[in-house]
Amino acid sequence: MIMSAEEIQNELKNLPNWDNNEDRAIVREYKFSNYLDGIEFVKEVAAHAENVQHHPKITIDHTQVTISFTTVDQGGVTEKDFNAAKEVERLAEDVQ
Repeated sequence: MIMSAEEIQNELKNLPNWDNNEDRAIVREYKFSNYLDGIEFVKEVAAHAENVQHHPKITIDHTQVTISFTTVDQGGVTEKDFNAAKEVERLAEDVQ
């Protein structure tokens, strides 16, 4: 079920580095010391996404990786996106 703007803002309090993109996605930029660390992070995120069948939009720009989650079949942000974002936070800690 799609979350309301208020519900999204409340959930973002638990993920302070994530932003809301017009209630349609949650987004975070990660910075790495070098390109290959960012690629390693993306590989970890991709493996997790495949396991749970919930795939983010990933943009790689040298040492910056942007992750964006939305639940496409629901047309907005759901609890599934926040669960995935929390796992991505854990994965980032392992790489950084």
